Amino acid sequence: MILTKLLPLLMLLTLFRTIVDEPITVDPSKPLGDVASIEGSVAQFERKFNEIIILPHYLPFTPTHSGGHFDESQKQVRIDYLNNTKNSQELLSLKIIFGKIHLKIEKSAQFVKLEDNTEAKYIHSRTTVFDFLKLEKGGLTYFIAISKNNNKDTLTELLKVANSLR
Repeated sequence: MILTKLLPLLMLLTLFRTIVDEPITVDPSKPLGDVASIEGSVAQFERKFNEIIILPHYLPFTPTHSGGHFDESQKQVRIDYLNNTKNSQELLSLKIIFGKIHLKIEKSAQFVKLEDNTEAKYIHSRTTVFDFLKLEKGGLTYFIAISKNNNKDTLTELLKVANSLR
């Protein structure tokens, strides 16, 4: 009886060990992983939720890679812009979610206004590698994240990106 209860657990542990021991390899030609085109991902989201997404016209760097990922179950699309050069590893990511979302981390956010008087929240933490700007436009919530490793004023850059959304 004990053996019948332990056998599934032992099999699970063996399987888990096999999965963990397998090395993770990253395809250098796909630093963002398997992503779709930005246009295709945005089109899927817009068709599904009947909402128009606005994308930035300003990026704080010239991306070497970009792509999108539509997740119907999470009601969101993620758009990534990456500058993957020898001298830089800059990342700007937009997560656009259908509906309004509130996070616990927002309690410590700083309120800022965009040029069109849209209220946004600047979320900064010394313990994360990204700073965020959260704003709502229409029936969508936008999270704009920027990597801190570029030694730029992240709030200024996030505001420039957010103000260029159209």
